[in-house]
Amino acid sequence: MKKIIGLVLINLSVLSFSQVMVNDNFNSLTLGNLVPDTMGSLGQNSYFANNGLVSDYQVVVIDAAHDNSAQFTNGIGNTDNDDRLAFKAITVVADPGNNIIRGSLEIFTGNNDGNGIIECVLYDSNKVGIIGIGYNYTSKKIVGRDVMLLFQHPEILPVL
Repeated sequence: MKKIIGLVLINLSVLSFSQVMVNDNFNSLTLGNLVPDTMGSLGQNSYFANNGLVSDYQVVVIDAAHDNSAQFTNGIGNTDNDDRLAFKAITVVADPGNNIIRGSLEIFTGNNDGNGIIECVLYDSNKVGIIGIGYNYTSKKIVGRDVMLLFQHPEILPVL
């Protein structure tokens, strides 16, 4: 019983000191192109993209249960140019001592017969990935990401 009360108190303290940094979905966006180009210009809701065509980054309605969603179409090869990278700069600064990150992500895999990984990664201002989560289409497994450098595409993150 003491353990349960302790866990409840810890959860309450975390909730009372938390702050919302980003609460985002695609329901307020217009269907169609997410970005105006793939060269770093800001698109809808401050998203920008790198690689591929504008038509590879779409806001669509997959079905009635999911409302608006982002849909990315990757290239068919296995090179960096075949990757589709969409970013959103977050300029909110966390309160001092607020160093807990909590997030959620829904991935609709479609027919689930592709290759590669789709992932969501949170980067700091030095372009170092703090944490991320993804889905591996080949193994059908959820994958976690810890600290990582954005060394392959350092030019695509904005300087904040």
